[in-house]
Amino acid sequence: MKDDFISMASHELRTPLTIIRGYADILAAAPGLSPKEKEMVGNIDRGVGQLDLLVTDMLDVARLEQGRMSFDMKPMNPAPTIEEIIQSFQPQAESRGLGLTSAIEGTGEILADRDRLRQVFVNLIGNAVKYSKKGEIKVRLYAEQGRLSVRVSDTGPGVSSEDQARLFQKFFRVKSEDTRGVGGTGLGLWISRQIVENMKGKLTVESIKGVGSHFIVSFPVIAPQTAKTT
Repeated sequence: MKDDFISMASHELRTPLTIIRGYADILAAAPGLSPKEKEMVGNIDRGVGQLDLLVTDMLDVARLEQGRMSFDMKPMNPAPTIEEIIQSFQPQAESRGLGLTSAIEGTGEILADRDRLRQVFVNLIGNAVKYSKKGEIKVRLYAEQGRLSVRVSDTGPGVSSEDQARLFQKFFRVKSEDTRGVGGTGLGLWISRQIVENMKGKLTVESIKGVGSHFIVSFPVIAPQTAKTT
């Protein structure tokens, strides 16, 4: 009953959110708005965006728990998708004074759903940028022992060993002075791990509190390619 309610409520919320966003777009394009009025319209749009992300997470949770999330599994090289995501986060990283780099040390084909894999890396790289106040985020793609792995490393607050045991639970968020004021639903990592495991991969974490975190996604290689570094 709970799962049915979450699924129904999430679907029903989509329509009014779409309507609100549509009217906000109309208001934003209206001539003669004062700076204060433009700021208010921008606040409406950002609020709708946050609610839309929450609804998307709720829908994904319901689909995963009910086994209704579909996966279009095909052989793919993840390198281009990763590079595309990194480029999309560059402006946000630069605005926070962070470096964001990639190292393609080995490539190959894995069996995965490209859109779902993109969803996972948007979450992991987005979290790395969001939680890092200084330093650099590094995304490394490498082949090792018949698996292709992507390691997302950050210089954020890190996670204690106690919190790591609960990090992939639904609604769990690390609470500390460093994470105060950072928004989120506590669903992203749970969803990401479920997606990766549904595609026969693994998502793990290595972290030291006060130093930073490494999130590692790995899949069996089905067609190795020549290694290169960029």
